[in-house]
Amino acid sequence: MVILSGSMFAYYYLKEFGNLSIIPAHKVNMEKTTTTTDVKLNDKKMTVPIYKAPSYTKSDADVFAKEFFERMHVDTSDIEDISYPDEGMYRINGEKSYHMTVQFLDGSYSFTDFSSFDENIEPEDSDEESLKEILAEFGIDIPKDSQFQKGDTGSYEWTVDKKVSGNQLIDGSLTVNYYNDHTVKGIEHQLITYDKVKDVQIKSEQEAYKEILDGKFQYYSENKMIKTLHIDKVEVSYFLDSKGYYQPVYAFHSTVDGMDMTILIPGI
Repeated sequence: MVILSGSMFAYYYLKEFGNLSIIPAHKVNMEKTTTTTDVKLNDKKMTVPIYKAPSYTKSDADVFAKEFFERMHVDTSDIEDISYPDEGMYRINGEKSYHMTVQFLDGSYSFTDFSSFDENIEPEDSDEESLKEILAEFGIDIPKDSQFQKGDTGSYEWTVDKKVSGNQLIDGSLTVNYYNDHTVKGIEHQLITYDKVKDVQIKSEQEAYKEILDGKFQYYSENKMIKTLHIDKVEVSYFLDSKGYYQPVYAFHSTVDGMDMTILIPGI
């Protein structure tokens, strides 16, 4: 057992890229499935970039959180640090209380100012330029060509869909909550800038489609058998692996037993 465990660890450590959580533990039963497609699938392999997230070590995350609070002129001498293997949690309790969670794998984070629960503090609407000025004080720079949209009162979101800029790819979303004391008290920052590592060859669309026919994809349902599967569209997308690499995957936009579903198949 020791040799087997050591061998598995060595294999994972030495291989170039990490594991993808979209790889299923069990095959889907496709024996009685009627599969149709509107897409003409290419049988040629493609070469596409692979990217790396700005992953943090524990000490990197500690520095990031400390600097984030210091920009707000918050005393960090009594910051509470609770760390887990994949994330760091930081709390400051006092006259004002704050909470931040930093994901080590891609540097995404969430921030909460608990004064949002104070009496007479309520969500309030604002405009994009005013919000950008406030976020700049947090050290947040909104990428150009981001799509801006309003949610509920005081809730706003910027999104970027896999925008390539030179040797970088920007993808994800940034959500903020604005309040009537003219402050932002909630941030969900998952708008990540990835750096290109290299070009890699990926399987063809037909090879990826065959994996679907073989049931090699994730599917969660009480009824473990699929009756009908129709593929409307296929495109190359990206998915974060366990080592912080943004790997190319095939996204099959499908209808499974009448329900919309995107099936992800590893590209490499």
